[in-house]
Amino acid sequence: GAKWIRRHLAWFCIYAGISAGSFAVLYFHYQVKGLKIFGLLGIPIILSFGYFVRRKEVRTVSGEIAGIVGLTMTGPMAYYVATGEFQAVGFWLWILCILYFVSSIFYVKAVVQSVVRLRSKLPSNSAGMAIACRFYHLGMIVILLLLWILRQLPPLGVLAFVPILIRGLCVSSKSQSRLDFAIIGWSEVGYSIFFALFLIGGLRASQGLSAIPLR
Repeated sequence: GAKWIRRHLAWFCIYAGISAGSFAVLYFHYQVKGLKIFGLLGIPIILSFGYFVRRKEVRTVSGEIAGIVGLTMTGPMAYYVATGEFQAVGFWLWILCILYFVSSIFYVKAVVQSVVRLRSKLPSNSAGMAIACRFYHLGMIVILLLLWILRQLPPLGVLAFVPILIRGLCVSSKSQSRLDFAIIGWSEVGYSIFFALFLIGGLRASQGLSAIPLR
């Protein structure tokens, strides 16, 4: 009700204030003028996410992917702020982060669906999300291998995805009677730490994915 709205509006104002303050310091004091380009890129992302919010479809796969695309834009933004240049490596980071975090959407929804299916006594052929999860991770393997073959991703960068690839491909289509969000949540934290360490290590070892300036 109204209390829920006020609480979330308060958090929104806090985050918006911190973001606006950080932007102002970087843009006006440190003269990081290229940030406006990310602002322009963010407009269609915000509009698409707003569309899902209005239709109350934020929790759908499409709605959550739209949110992840926006949140992971911090990757190329941080790289630009740190280097002062628009380079391909920054946008590769964006793509890799999107691939990684979208994996969690499919996996969690597949696990939740297996529990709901058992409680609702649905037939076993209703395991659509588990199938979609496996297909997504197979597609991810193809993309990662292509990036590695084209020398756009170092071996350690590929290795960073191994835990979630195993998790996603081994997701069970069988119904589960119990769902422990704490275990799922802490597992995701562990996967994310592994991903960050190996991806950063790989990039440092290879001195970037493709350090070709885009300007």
